[in-house]
Amino acid sequence: MANSKRNIHSYSKQELYDELHERTSKVIKSVTPKYDITWWVKWASSIVIICAIILRSLGTYHELDVLLSFTGCVGWLFVAIRWQDRSLIILNTIAATVLLLGMVKEILT
Repeated sequence: MANSKRNIHSYSKQELYDELHERTSKVIKSVTPKYDITWWVKWASSIVIICAIILRSLGTYHELDVLLSFTGCVGWLFVAIRWQDRSLIILNTIAATVLLLGMVKEILT
């Protein structure tokens, strides 16, 4: 019975490229929707959360940090609900609730 695997040296450059492309595209193929509303909201929310983290690390604008964090979590909660991803729904519901309570506390004191 002959070995069906080819020696790497028997491939042309184009064949190697095609084989590598075929194998890697299977591994890193995205499973999330692209360019629909959830795609835009998840990226916008991620950028907003990153801005909040920057403010937090600088130790300035605490109120804006909390507001941006809350906004980002609500955006991700929207995405999680649309994707029906329970772990993201739980995480962002809890985070948004805690941040909302913090904002209410800031307003009342």
